Amino acid sequence: MEEQLNKLIPLIKMNIGKLEKDMNHELTPYGITFSQSRVIILLYDSACESLSMKELEKTFQVTQQTMLGIVKRLEKKNLVESFSYAPDLRVKHIRLTDSGLALGEKVYESVRETQMKIDHALTQQEQEVLASLLRKLYVSIA
Repeated sequence: MEEQLNKLIPLIKMNIGKLEKDMNHELTPYGITFSQSRVIILLYDSACESLSMKELEKTFQVTQQTMLGIVKRLEKKNLVESFSYAPDLRVKHIRLTDSGLALGEKVYESVRETQMKIDHALTQQEQEVLASLLRKLYVSIA
């Protein structure tokens, strides 16, 4: 058991690190990071025109400060804009700009290419089992 534990944690970390490194490399031409791309993709793929900062924080399970940093960097690049509206002007919403929307299409395609690598490595059933196991693991350590 101890021997297996010493192999499993580094193996998970190696896979995450490799995926992030590959994604960051793919995204270099667009001037964004993997973390920033995740926000762009979520907004691009969202049925809503915008999401609140709280929704983004909850979805990505990060602190308010972390999400604020990501959003501010995207705002500086003119990819997203923040706004408030009635009934609660305290709630900050984020939406893609036209530039962000155009980039969203390209970023979405880069992510799709990475997904295809996973599709070639694992069968649909293996992907479902892996996803189930990762969710189970997350719940148990959360």
